[in-house]
Amino acid sequence: MPLGNHEVRLVDQRVLCADVAVFGFERPASYEFTPGQYLMLRLDVPEGPAAKPFSHASGPGDDVIEIATRLSGSTFKSALSRLQPGDVAQIGGPMGAFVLPDAVGPVLFLVGGVGITPVRSMLRDAAASNPRFDAVLLYGNRSPACAPFAEELASLRMDGLRVVNVFESGFTNPNDEKGFITSELVARHVPDFETRLFATAGPPVMVEAMISVLDELAIPQGLRLVERFGVRSAPE
Repeated sequence: MPLGNHEVRLVDQRVLCADVAVFGFERPASYEFTPGQYLMLRLDVPEGPAAKPFSHASGPGDDVIEIATRLSGSTFKSALSRLQPGDVAQIGGPMGAFVLPDAVGPVLFLVGGVGITPVRSMLRDAAASNPRFDAVLLYGNRSPACAPFAEELASLRMDGLRVVNVFESGFTNPNDEKGFITSELVARHVPDFETRLFATAGPPVMVEAMISVLDELAIPQGLRLVERFGVRSAPE
């Protein structure tokens, strides 16, 4: 798909939990993307124009382009949080290779926190086009109080999706796991893990932890799909 630059207006923003918020922008008629890809969002900050990459959190069939992010208090995130419905921003893209292959077989997603955004895009697309898509989502968060999109993902109309929430603390659902995503947890919940494509995305610290899990499970490189947030580059 060719890259493009588009002027878009903010449709809405909402706080999901704690410091995580979702921003929805109008979708230009000519803008298309593949689930898992990201865009470059350009805003004016006090120092001048600035751009940051954000995964599409919405599906390619949605009318609005959504991104979700942790509001870190940085200059860029502060400018983003100040946007009001109707305010104008620029997006460029789509970009990125964190996309599922055509005719993909069973998949195991290992993500935590805002790393869920590209996976949400993939699952929203699958719910609309392939509800029998065989996918297991191991989703790690600090507590149920801040697990972005967890309720939505649990209610997706997908016969082939199984979600296992992993919380560091504060959970009461007996179906949830306590602690962190480990190789032992993967093997216990997904006994056929050796037959699956592993997909992990998120901040580098989270992704490196998941790569260690993959190494312990001896997952070959050809069955790994990895996206580290913050190290993606803008087009020249």
